[in-house]
Amino acid sequence: MVLIRAKDTEDAWLKAVSAVYSKGDVLTTEDGDETREILGLVVKIAHPSRGDKEVPKQYPFKGRALKDYIDQLMTPDNRWNFEYTYGERIWKWDGKIDQIELAIDRISENMHTRRATCDLAIPPKDTVSNDPPCLRIIDFKIREIKTAPMLPPVKKLVMTVLFRSHDIFGASYANWIALANLQKYVCDEVSKKNGNNIVPGEIHSYSVSGHIYERDFEGAKSVLKES
Repeated sequence: MVLIRAKDTEDAWLKAVSAVYSKGDVLTTEDGDETREILGLVVKIAHPSRGDKEVPKQYPFKGRALKDYIDQLMTPDNRWNFEYTYGERIWKWDGKIDQIELAIDRISENMHTRRATCDLAIPPKDTVSNDPPCLRIIDFKIREIKTAPMLPPVKKLVMTVLFRSHDIFGASYANWIALANLQKYVCDEVSKKNGNNIVPGEIHSYSVSGHIYERDFEGAKSVLKES
């Protein structure tokens, strides 16, 4: 397992790419792709970014492409005609369950709940699919965190996510940006419902397989050189 502590999303991506490329084991996937992989890559982002102002220069997606990625998570509508989107799985699971609204209700009723968790898996579909979702769990916890000795604690929403498989070079930055937008949305909605000022906290990202594909090795090398 490798643990990375990052100050923001750009820092997280640069450190994760460097770690996987320099420390990862070489693995050929079941689709025949050569990769470098770390099993158990944990990234803790202290101040998640929600926009595209700090996109690393080596990252392949910017502007409209990055906005589309955010939109795919933040809406249940699959207007891209993909097999599925993360937004479908969280806002309209199996075509009927709005997991985000249920999570907001749980947190609003009890800010110490440990049950505000979204599960993106649909086993009857995913166990026979060649392209099951990489993102599997999104969890929300509000905790009071001391930021200074003389100040009252701040109520922060900590988001924890689990990826069964995570393309660190090509997808992780966009994933973390989109997830930070979802985190902020949940903070705002809970604040409206229960009258507390809830602010975004850390994002804890767990990748069972954090990897980089051979097609991105040159880009990863350039990140490593500049780190």
